[in-house]
Amino acid sequence: MACIRERGKYQWHAEVNRKGYPRVSKTFETKADAERWARGIEREMDAGEFRDRRPAAEMTLGAAMERYLREVSPQNKGHDVEKLRLNALLKQKLASYSFAALTPEIITQYRDKRLEKVRPATVRRELDLLSQVISHAILDWHIPIANPISLTRRPPPSKARDRRLESNEEATLRTTLTSGGRDENGAFTKGTRNPWINPLYELSIETAARRSELLGARWEDVHLEDRYIWKEDTKNGDSREIPLSAKAVEILKRLKTMHDQCVAAAREAGKTFADDRVFKTTENAVKKAWARAKAREGITDLRWHDLRHEGTTRAAAKLSNIIELSAYTGHKDPRQLKRYYNPRAKDIAAKLDG
Repeated sequence: MACIRERGKYQWHAEVNRKGYPRVSKTFETKADAERWARGIEREMDAGEFRDRRPAAEMTLGAAMERYLREVSPQNKGHDVEKLRLNALLKQKLASYSFAALTPEIITQYRDKRLEKVRPATVRRELDLLSQVISHAILDWHIPIANPISLTRRPPPSKARDRRLESNEEATLRTTLTSGGRDENGAFTKGTRNPWINPLYELSIETAARRSELLGARWEDVHLEDRYIWKEDTKNGDSREIPLSAKAVEILKRLKTMHDQCVAAAREAGKTFADDRVFKTTENAVKKAWARAKAREGITDLRWHDLRHEGTTRAAAKLSNIIELSAYTGHKDPRQLKRYYNPRAKDIAAKLDG
């Protein structure tokens, strides 16, 4: 039997203590509410369906995200991006809800408000990440809830991008991304202060490699004689070799010269130069330089990842074998290439005449 006690004005304490189950209790404003709750708990126990929901009431979504950031995210690929997204999500009102109060209706409201400010693809990524955190809480922290995001309709996926470099954009960006100097007045001339950005830009087009793959490359991974860069761990979980064209080899030779100059300068200063990265810059520095270059030239709707589209489309004109092309780009499923291979109609028409 449940025990119902009056603890003061508008305070009725209900407690259910049954052998084989944890003791559960809750306080209500009326005796009727306390009795109704206790009967519901006892019915669940009779049917063998009782689950202690206190952990769900005690943990907020924000607390789960913070714990996920500490314990889980550091082991994930793309941790840096995941960390940025989770920190942004922690600022949302949604983070203050307990798991017990988190319903599909609340997730739907969040989705609709976000769609007023950001693109559907962004909302899909946020919901996917939140679902990942909640699923981990259910499976590994044993929070007794159903994942409300699984009962929420996601925004439709965006159309596949077909953005290519247009007219003189490639040359313009190369000039803008080339390391700039100073004029006679000491002011910086047109260009970027970061000497690694333009080689990264050129190599991204020439290899169709992901930016993260190139930024993570070290000189021990580069095999210029055999013309490939070895990647032990890529985005899709497999190791692969990134083939290098003659132009890509020339770009890497310039980078090796820059690396050797850094080593020599450190040695001259009596220091040891331990940075073996091919590109001695950061993801954030690249993003900022890219944004400034586009703004300076008035170029819109062009993302760094579009360079992978550009490189893939150019390689497809030389590699007619779809298996070879997928090996070149690192795609496990050749069907995924359709998103990256964006030939212009006039180029296809020209092939018809050949």
